[in-house]
Amino acid sequence: MIQWKSLMVLTGMVTFMLTITYIGPMGWNIVSGEQNRFDEGTKVAGVDIAQLNREEAGKKLRNRFDQWKKEYPVEVKLPGKTLSFQEEFVTISIEESLNGIVEGDNIPIVIDLNSIYFEDLKEQLPSNLAEQVQLDKFITKIEADAARLPDQSLRYSIYSFVPSGVEDLYESISTDSVEVKDVEWFTKYTKEVGKITINAGERISVLDTMDSVALPVDESNLHRIATVIYSSLLDTNFEIEERHISQTLPAFAELGREASVDSRKDRDFIARNPNQTTYEVVFSIHSSELEVEIRGYPLDSEVRSCADYGQRVEPRTIVHYSPLLVGEEVEVKQLGSDGLAVTLIRENREGNIMELIEDYYPPTDRKIVRSIDKKTQDTEGVTQDNEKDEQSRSSDDEGNTNTDDLETEGEGENYIWEDEGEVVDRK
Repeated sequence: MIQWKSLMVLTGMVTFMLTITYIGPMGWNIVSGEQNRFDEGTKVAGVDIAQLNREEAGKKLRNRFDQWKKEYPVEVKLPGKTLSFQEEFVTISIEESLNGIVEGDNIPIVIDLNSIYFEDLKEQLPSNLAEQVQLDKFITKIEADAARLPDQSLRYSIYSFVPSGVEDLYESISTDSVEVKDVEWFTKYTKEVGKITINAGERISVLDTMDSVALPVDESNLHRIATVIYSSLLDTNFEIEERHISQTLPAFAELGREASVDSRKDRDFIARNPNQTTYEVVFSIHSSELEVEIRGYPLDSEVRSCADYGQRVEPRTIVHYSPLLVGEEVEVKQLGSDGLAVTLIRENREGNIMELIEDYYPPTDRKIVRSIDKKTQDTEGVTQDNEKDEQSRSSDDEGNTNTDDLETEGEGENYIWEDEGEVVDRK
């Protein structure tokens, strides 16, 4: 009996100690209004809640979320328009977000989406597109992105949430054409090739297209094919991985939009599809023109290209001297021609530059022949001018003044002084 009483007393003492240790502080927190505070480094969607209690953390999360909804709307690009969801579309579950907190870590918030808006979305889509939309994939993507509260609007294309390769939904993304001479060759080419399918992440190679056709390789024709494919891809987000140009701009190509290939030197034109969906390069021949059309789902962001900073580069004049000519006689050996330089800009609809492509076609030198007597006169003239120039520099140094250097005679004519047959670069 005594042992039983002792056991009861011992149990009561243990219970009392446990009550004091665990329940006591909790009761004090309730009476005093104090609650446990989160550890340093604890964040929810990047919102720092360290040293805050649960109630304070909930208020801070609510304020940040409401601010984010106002600044960064959710937008979906539809055929011909963009749908912007109202703020009520996305809501936050504060309690679930706080329940998932890991002390000292950064976790996403818990997001809920208003299903009413999805019905409105489908009503604004063509029936064939609405049938293909993968709504679960759409919801999962928005919830995952919004849970981070990113400092940017959430913009989507509805085509990102339909299966890849539904040709019934394809649209014309870009087209271009080039004039051809060998119509018979191109007719056979377009018939045998038809179209080239480029799956997500895959590449298109002009030289590889010849593997599937029973036609002799014609470098001039391949040049035109590469040019028209390149030109049509410039207004897409396709990545140009290999491209070459000629020494002179061919008549069938626009400045900044030429692509040359050479099977003998293994010089190819290669482009890569960076999108998550399939695209097609479709060939057709119309009269004496080869047309290329890029088909597939509309791009997430429109791309445009334009040539800027185009300029002509004047040729050098190379002067040879000959004893066969006398006095002021001049013989033109080569007329020469201007060179061309251009910068092509690729930018998206937001105006952000995606790529700068610089093309340079060097000028052809103008070559003339003059008499030996003229060479002596020219050399003397240059020597005298050099002496005057040296005197001018000395005078400037003594007076501590700066003036432009005197131009030598003939400098404005862009001449290169040389002995007959010697090739000298202009400095």
